[in-house]
Amino acid sequence: MIAIILGLLIAAQAPVEIGLSLADLPMYKAALDGRDDSPPVAVQFRDLWGRPAAYRGHRVRVEGRIVRRFQAPASGELPARVELWLATPADDVICAVFPQSVQGGDGFREKSTVAMEGTSLGLVRYQGGDVARLAPLIVGCGEPSPAPVAGPKSSSAGWRETDWMIAAVAAVVVAMLLARAHLRRPVRPRIDLGPPLEFEDQSDEAASRGSTLPDSRE
Repeated sequence: MIAIILGLLIAAQAPVEIGLSLADLPMYKAALDGRDDSPPVAVQFRDLWGRPAAYRGHRVRVEGRIVRRFQAPASGELPARVELWLATPADDVICAVFPQSVQGGDGFREKSTVAMEGTSLGLVRYQGGDVARLAPLIVGCGEPSPAPVAGPKSSSAGWRETDWMIAAVAAVVVAMLLARAHLRRPVRPRIDLGPPLEFEDQSDEAASRGSTLPDSRE
């Protein structure tokens, strides 16, 4: 079902109609003007979806992959706006709106991952095909920024000081056990082979006996 929603957003050629009530317009305009400069709180889609009232009116920071970008013209007191639809790794969608810059907001390519800071307006209705659906709406006064690319994690990442201390103690214990096992190993008895063998020189003895070889003529 989520894949179908993404497909409808990607195929759409006109801005997706977002259902805002009259009560939402003052907060919507204030978020575009950037009146709230408080530091944003990093949230996930499940936070905005599960507790929309808790984050409504508060500045948040979300990340997602751009699946569609639209431009809305200025109307009344509202400036020209860029509407980005972001997909999370779980393919949930978030709508992000911000004022269109002088350059026209052409620097945002689809499939690129960005981080958006703005005010959460809770869940808003939009038309997804023939059915009205809900999505978190984030409205900011500035353009999103490229999301940092996560590098490869080191094998020692996440180790705390106590973890290193436990590992060091374990290594010392293992070394002591190995040394103790080596000391308790029985000593092999030494075999006394006695003095080295001496060989007698029999050439002088044979000469003293006058040994002669038999004559073959006899």
